[in-house]
Amino acid sequence: MSMKNLEESYSEAVYSIHNSGIYIKVGHQNEELDHILEEYHAESWAFITAWNPGGKPLTLEENLKRQIKLLMEIKDFILMEGHGQALDGSWSEDSLLVVGMSQSQATDICQKYGQLAFLYGDKGKAARLIFI
Repeated sequence: MSMKNLEESYSEAVYSIHNSGIYIKVGHQNEELDHILEEYHAESWAFITAWNPGGKPLTLEENLKRQIKLLMEIKDFILMEGHGQALDGSWSEDSLLVVGMSQSQATDICQKYGQLAFLYGDKGKAARLIFI
């Protein structure tokens, strides 16, 4: 998939936080996320995953092992389980909203787990798609 197609697919995907009714849309500010940041006295958030490194599908078992390892590594942050899914259903991944994670921290952890991109937001600003 070309970089342009990849960016389009990721930008149009549906990103949600489990059991909250909160959806994250690239390029849009989300007041509900701002409230979460205020509640935890944080200025930023990242939406990350350990699933399918490099965009290459792994088995459910492999993805779950990777996600558990990621969870253990970032357990000191406020975490909320989430999900990302392409509009056409061609991919779907369990994800984590990480409250208080900086862009540089998210970049480092996503590089470690072989991710191509992640979502990032600062309080009061639109969600951004960050390619690594």
